[in-house]
Amino acid sequence: MMYNAVQALLNQNAVVWEPVSAMVTTIKTFESLLAEIETCQQITQQNKKGITRQKAAQQKLVISHTYELESMLYALAVRTNNPVLKGKVKFTETDLLKSRDAQLVSICRTIADLATEYLADLSTYAVTERELIVLKEEIELFADNIPTGRISDLERKATNEKMKGLFREVDVLLKTQLDRLMVRYRNNQADFYTTYHSIRRIVHYGIRHVKPQEPENPAPDIEPHS
Repeated sequence: MMYNAVQALLNQNAVVWEPVSAMVTTIKTFESLLAEIETCQQITQQNKKGITRQKAAQQKLVISHTYELESMLYALAVRTNNPVLKGKVKFTETDLLKSRDAQLVSICRTIADLATEYLADLSTYAVTERELIVLKEEIELFADNIPTGRISDLERKATNEKMKGLFREVDVLLKTQLDRLMVRYRNNQADFYTTYHSIRRIVHYGIRHVKPQEPENPAPDIEPHS
């Protein structure tokens, strides 16, 4: 929030600092770092969201088709008095929804294999070979995307680490360069200078800090330069 406010103030007062080449160079570096931070934020905020939606859609499809075939197998097992088959297809749709990714893939593959084994008997339930091929493709597509989420987590962690480094760079740039350069405007551009330092004192809202105990003999206030 503070960085964006500083950038907005600088843009509004470009006519003041543009004649000073040191200011131009420093502000260009500042804006470049802010652009990198924004890119990192977009990656961390959007990438996971997109992958989660895709994975959820694939999971829903796989569960729906698997449960449909499993129900046909269960009906077949009851009709033919096949307790072994019945025991293998006892999962409810809720069971599938609650299963972990790897476990869900294993269950779905088992159901698909059983459906293939009993395909001739399932013909009276309108189950086709093509239907099984499609289900198996859906299962494998879902299985292939499970590691993608883990890779994305690693990428996101790396991006967060990069962003921390960028924040440190910006802080150093502001404290050692821009704060110092702004001193030149303390007298001849007092409003610009005062507003800048007011913005630099912006704190993050929503974070509570324990107020330190006041010393018995507090030192006089000194206006900070950073």
